[in-house]
Amino acid sequence: MEIKPLFIKANGDNSLQYVEANGQSYRDLAKVSGIAYSGGKMALGWRDPIVVDMNGMEFAKQIPLLLSHWNDPSMRLGVVTASVVDNQLHISGGIDASDEKGRHIVDAGKKYEWQLSIGADVLASEHIPAGETRKVNGQDFSGPFYHVTKSRLREVSVVAVGADVATHLKIAASFNNSNSDFSQSPQPQNKKEHQMDKKLLEFIRAKYGLGPDRDEMAVKAHLTTVNSSVEAEQAEMLKAAKPATEPAPKINSGFAGGDISGVVQEHVEKALKAAREAEAARITAINGMTEGYPEIRAKAITAGWSKEQTEQAVEVIKAYASTLPGATGNIIVRSGPEINAKALEASLCFQAGIKDETIKASCGEQAMDIADKHLRGMALKDVMIEACRLEGKTVGVAFNNDTIKAAFSTVSLPGILSNVANKKALQAFNAVESIAQKLCSVGDLNDFNEAERVRLVDVGDLEKVPADGELAHGSLGEDRAKNKLDTYGKLFSLTRQMMYGDNLGEFLKIPTAFGNRAKRKLDQIFFARLLSNPVQSDGKALFSTDHKNYIGSTASALGVESLEKALAKFMDQVDGDNQPISVSAKFLLVPNVLYPTAQRLTMSTVLIGGDAVVPAGNIIANYKLTPVASPYLTNANYTGNSDTGWYLFADPNQVDTFEIGYFRGRTAPTVEFAESNFSTLGMDFRVYWDFGVREQDHRGMLFCKGKN
Repeated sequence: MEIKPLFIKANGDNSLQYVEANGQSYRDLAKVSGIAYSGGKMALGWRDPIVVDMNGMEFAKQIPLLLSHWNDPSMRLGVVTASVVDNQLHISGGIDASDEKGRHIVDAGKKYEWQLSIGADVLASEHIPAGETRKVNGQDFSGPFYHVTKSRLREVSVVAVGADVATHLKIAASFNNSNSDFSQSPQPQNKKEHQMDKKLLEFIRAKYGLGPDRDEMAVKAHLTTVNSSVEAEQAEMLKAAKPATEPAPKINSGFAGGDISGVVQEHVEKALKAAREAEAARITAINGMTEGYPEIRAKAITAGWSKEQTEQAVEVIKAYASTLPGATGNIIVRSGPEINAKALEASLCFQAGIKDETIKASCGEQAMDIADKHLRGMALKDVMIEACRLEGKTVGVAFNNDTIKAAFSTVSLPGILSNVANKKALQAFNAVESIAQKLCSVGDLNDFNEAERVRLVDVGDLEKVPADGELAHGSLGEDRAKNKLDTYGKLFSLTRQMMYGDNLGEFLKIPTAFGNRAKRKLDQIFFARLLSNPVQSDGKALFSTDHKNYIGSTASALGVESLEKALAKFMDQVDGDNQPISVSAKFLLVPNVLYPTAQRLTMSTVLIGGDAVVPAGNIIANYKLTPVASPYLTNANYTGNSDTGWYLFADPNQVDTFEIGYFRGRTAPTVEFAESNFSTLGMDFRVYWDFGVREQDHRGMLFCKGKN
């Protein structure tokens, strides 16, 4: 099928058409216009609000009109053109009303006013800090905020609730209404022609709760969003100011201000008071019916919706949201930082000194980039407040106990701190070298009961096949050992003093220490078991003459002859059929005091005794033993300690020696947020690790007592 390019044609009435390249009409559009951005501050998920500079915005002649920023062909409603008028972004164009989604937007737009939202690429931006002021779009803005100096408009979206409350979309009542007042591009007005009376301006501000900083232009824009006008508001004010028996004065329809110099001051004050009371009652009613809908609440209050209008909007949005495939945002600036829990976590990881590759793997490249560019050095207090903002929790201006309670009642903050503490503990854990992990094999345990570890040790020798070709059946020989999990852990706290002092560094020292101690705990359990020489299931000690893995003679001190003898004995081990298992030693485990001797014996090409070379070559070096030293072997806290005893261990990947059993593969300690007791002025965390260490096969180890 041939696909022809499409263009937009204005018919001169109140309709638009898609027209193919050959001039054939393709589809009628419902004509629309509105304000997509009023030029003010917007909260978009950045650390501070943003203001997009209209002088620096680029846009094409035709801009896609989308539904809720969905970048999907099925979500395209039509096209619009854009222009900047009075420092506001105006759009005009058409919606395809023959499509179901477009028809819904058009039909619903006759009942209530849709809002608009922009999607733009940020090409350049500048952060304006607190205490500084910047004039943008004809308005003075106080920091902190981001000034987007250059941007490229990519799309405009129709949304239910926009971040910019002054946006709106107007839809023509009929496709062919020649009297429509819609225009392709609103023309700027001469501001000096219509100066609003100050008392009228004050009246409108008070009625709608706009605040004293909203100038005449902003007030008029707000009246547009609530389907009101300056004339209507003036009439209401005069009616409230005059006695009921006195006819209202005639209003000049062509005058946006009106002369109210004869209005008695007390009547004006009375009208203002009544307006304020009515506004307070309206806001109270809206707050009650918009629980769980903070965006609708903000829009209803600032736009002057009545209780009935608000209730209708909530029901319409609920019904419409149920038909959509997923949640949508109010407004998107595509290249701006979308701060979320992962970005906050990445920020704290940077402060904690976590490696970049770990942050990227855990938080993602986008969150890492946002944290690096916008959140580095973020204080702990700021993280807590931001976590509240992410989940819509209200916090006061001052940081206090209520802020702490609100922050830790969020889903995100405990998880963020736990994840950062976990990474810090794991980094410290991995930095400590463990002797046990070198010498032991690894097992997986699924519960905390004593587990029997069955090892398949032999299938029997291959037998000569007789003339009839019948093969003899073989069977697997089994050997059994045991292992059992134990849990090791402790609590630590993020104290109230740390929170008030923003002392993240002190807090992170705790999981660092626990990560270090966890690795040391593994070695403690291993060496306690090794040095105790436990009795095995056959009733014999692990290292014994019966197991052929013990040398206790007086000539077993570490040296050339004793090591050669031990290596030979190690390789003479046999299986259940009394056949050699052909396993060689890989590790030479010695006390620290014997480590230099172990190095000379295993790594030197020659052996030096006194001033002479004895012998000329070191045959032991050919065994490729790896010397390993440990202070635990001589520590007085461990039964069986010795400064002369030494061990040979096989490669744990070749034969089981000791086994470290982990609970369901968790090879490192875990840090979790724990519910605090009422008496604790702070937040608790717990670190725990489930593992067990048991000997498995005596044939993979040998012990020399080391006495001369």
